[in-house]
Amino acid sequence: MLNLLLSLAGIFALIVIVGRLLHRYFIYIPDRTRVAPEEAGLAGVEEVVFKAADGTKLIAWHLPARGPKPRYRARRSWPARQAALPATFRARVA
Repeated sequence: MLNLLLSLAGIFALIVIVGRLLHRYFIYIPDRTRVAPEEAGLAGVEEVVFKAADGTKLIAWHLPARGPKPRYRARRSWPARQAALPATFRARVA
């Protein structure tokens, strides 16, 4: 029983030591260079820049939807569900 406990303690210590030595490789550090969507091979993608209230600049990529605007269709018992919806939503869906 003592051999088992010592073996488990040794294995645990080895895992902790290896983790401590290699911890920098476990962290993802993204590349800070800014790439345009066209350079990344994404045709039709727009780059959108937002400025947050605290001054932080947020950069996002947006791909507009293709084709016509989708219609929302409900399955079974739509009249019963429609009565529970707000009037503004019912007007948009109908």
